[in-house]
Amino acid sequence: MISVKQYLERELVPSLGCTEPVAVALAAARARKELGDKKIDRIDIELSDSIYKNGMGVGIPGANGMTGNDLAAALGAIGGDSDLDMQVLRDITEDDVKAALKLMQDGKVSLACMEGMHGVYIHVVIEAGGSVAECRIEGEHNNITSVSLDGDEVKKAPKVNGEAGQEDDPFIGIRFEELLKLAEELESDDIGLIMDGVLMNRRIAEYGLERKPLSGLGVGAVFNDFIKESRLNEDVLFKIRAYCSAGSDARMAGCTLPVMTVAGSGNQGITSMLSVALLAEALGKNIEDTAKAVMVSMLTTSYVRSAIGRVTPMCGCVVGAGAGAAAGMTYLMGGDISQIKLAMQTILANLAGIVCDGAKGTCALRVGTAVTEAYLSALMAGYSTGSKNIEGISGPTMERTAQNVSMLNKEGMKLVDKVLIDIMEESKQRR
Repeated sequence: MISVKQYLERELVPSLGCTEPVAVALAAARARKELGDKKIDRIDIELSDSIYKNGMGVGIPGANGMTGNDLAAALGAIGGDSDLDMQVLRDITEDDVKAALKLMQDGKVSLACMEGMHGVYIHVVIEAGGSVAECRIEGEHNNITSVSLDGDEVKKAPKVNGEAGQEDDPFIGIRFEELLKLAEELESDDIGLIMDGVLMNRRIAEYGLERKPLSGLGVGAVFNDFIKESRLNEDVLFKIRAYCSAGSDARMAGCTLPVMTVAGSGNQGITSMLSVALLAEALGKNIEDTAKAVMVSMLTTSYVRSAIGRVTPMCGCVVGAGAGAAAGMTYLMGGDISQIKLAMQTILANLAGIVCDGAKGTCALRVGTAVTEAYLSALMAGYSTGSKNIEGISGPTMERTAQNVSMLNKEGMKLVDKVLIDIMEESKQRR
């Protein structure tokens, strides 16, 4: 059984920017570290279809809203700091951006999608001054499995299954009820870490609400305007939707504020942490109760993501973090384990099948949908109402429903990423 501190260390990771292109930047920065100050001659990048898709259209931090896995790799190699982990691009400068774009314009950066390879897989090769450095990341966004210089391995770590990290997954085989007991074992430092993550995600949400540069589509800000103009009721539901959407707005645009990720995703962090904390605030809950409810949400997000995988054809934010938020909100409002499961069952029956068409501005819409349906599912569960029948994707238990969603994702959606990449590539060429 995983401990509280093991869970928090593994699943809560601050990230500057969308985790997929940032992971590409991390691999490039780590490879470049072996080459010192040698002038870069070439960068070659190979990505799984999952990483390739998710990094195509999302803003890169420090790049003034520009997008692309190739740009992320170039920036990581030129100005990234691999010691900063998922905040590898924190210190990027305008000069770094210019140098990265020059490398790309000179045809010195190549990008390839490894069709049929799913999950997290990144391989970056950098040639500089007659030397060649390589770095691989597999299974998890910051899980560097190998680094080599001129063919000699510098670092080697245990590999995990490229599909979803299953061989190293501590959630496999754990009963959901046992996992949730961790929320009752929080110590003061654990509570502090969780609430720091909530504050981090609230700050980027407030940035988006203020319509500062790099605030994306402004989905959250316009909902906030509707509330101010009394076009929507000033209630907790619309506040949660406005804040969480605004956080995703800013993050997807490449805002240079960090986000606390949950289960490998910043949008999942915003959805599972901030939504529950805002409800707790509205209900007048104390810090300890808030942290416990947020922990329930995070644990549930990790549980569902363990079933379907880290990077998938299905929108993990809606399905994974949506179920997490529903569980956390139900717990916060006094629901028991059967009601928590009912809320999860309801949101899975409602939203399963929504595809992930890459990280981009419209993810803010998905985040808004996830937190809205999570709150409504939690309210219904309080009245013992929701998805109870064995029908469609709903099974006899929440656990079986999660397995059904996993099967739909892994077996029924095998071609989704390929089709989506084809659509996105064609759209890019028409611009």
